[in-house]
Amino acid sequence: MMRSLLVFAVWAVVGCSAESGPVVGDAGTTIVPDAADDAATADLADIGAFQIGTNGVFEATPQNFVPMVDGAEQPFTFGVQGSWMVVLAFRTHDVIAGPFDLVAEISIDGVPSGNIWFEGQETFPGGDGWDYYYNLFLPIDDDDPPAVGTPLQILMRVTDESGAEAEQTHDVLAGPANG
Repeated sequence: MMRSLLVFAVWAVVGCSAESGPVVGDAGTTIVPDAADDAATADLADIGAFQIGTNGVFEATPQNFVPMVDGAEQPFTFGVQGSWMVVLAFRTHDVIAGPFDLVAEISIDGVPSGNIWFEGQETFPGGDGWDYYYNLFLPIDDDDPPAVGTPLQILMRVTDESGAEAEQTHDVLAGPANG
C-alpha cells in the first residue's frame, strides 16, 4: 500500500551492467553507455546519450548529479513516508523529447524489491548540454535496508511520446543507510 501511495506522490548509472557499446532503443534511438563526463557531450551530440545516476535529496543541480557506476555503493535514505529508498536521477542528451513515461526497478541480492512508474514527466535543461531529471525516490519493499555490500541491480527505462526509449541497468552494492 505504501508503494502505491508513493507511485502517485513521488517519482537514476553509467553503462549497462553486462554490455558494452551502443544499445539501440525503440524508434532507432541509439543510447551510448559509458558516457561518463561532460567533456563527452560534444562527441555525443550526433547520436545521443542517456545516463542514470543519483543526486542528494533535493539537491537538484547538474553539479550534484553523480553518474552511477557498476560496482559503486548506492546509499539508502529513510523517507518521510516511512520507507527506505534510493534517490535516483538521470540526464539525457538528444535521446528523448517532450513528456515521457519512466519506470525504475531495484533488486536486492537478485530478488525484485521495489519499482515505481510515472507518466507524463519532463526533464529540465542543465545549461551544460544535458537535460536532467532529479529526485526519483525508489522505495524498497523491505522494512530494513540491506547490509552494506549487498548486491543491487537498478534498472531505469524512459519512453517518450514518439516511442524513443532509453534504458540502463547497473549492478551496484548497497551503501550506508542514512535515516
